[in-house]
Amino acid sequence: MSQHEVRVWRIESLSAIPGADNLVLAEFAGYPCVLRKADYRVGDLVAFVEPDYVVPEVLATFLRGKQRVIEHEGVTGFRTRAIRLRGQWSFGLPLAAPAGAQAGDDVMAQMGIVRWNPPESPATLRAPQARAPRLPDPFGLSTYDVESGRKYGRLLEGLEVVATEKIHGA
Repeated sequence: MSQHEVRVWRIESLSAIPGADNLVLAEFAGYPCVLRKADYRVGDLVAFVEPDYVVPEVLATFLRGKQRVIEHEGVTGFRTRAIRLRGQWSFGLPLAAPAGAQAGDDVMAQMGIVRWNPPESPATLRAPQARAPRLPDPFGLSTYDVESGRKYGRLLEGLEVVATEKIHGA
């Protein structure tokens, strides 16, 4: 089962981006993230929001006019996603850590951030009889999500891994 969390990270290093005077690159939980050079320094604490979360509009006012505002699970805000800036991929969104937060703290509930769950497809909404009845789940695992390999990619370093794929029922 996935752990949905927004952790506080300490910036350990900032790398220059070729051709970008005002941007730098940092890494949080295996995700590269492009930051404004003037806003962050090595040693600062940031709450790093991974892709596919909804950040309240009041926390990310700088995104107003650049992204579409959505309403999801009672939160009006912006969905985080991967974008490309000056040729560098940036996954997620760094925000100022709340007052009193320490590195490693989960501040998701404190900041009002929720996980984005895609809406049901129109095909299942059109034909309710085709949907299987929902059975009770004795283990509490009724909603789950697969997390990105970036977050736990270092767990496999040095191991031989075989990946297979099933295509079209073959």
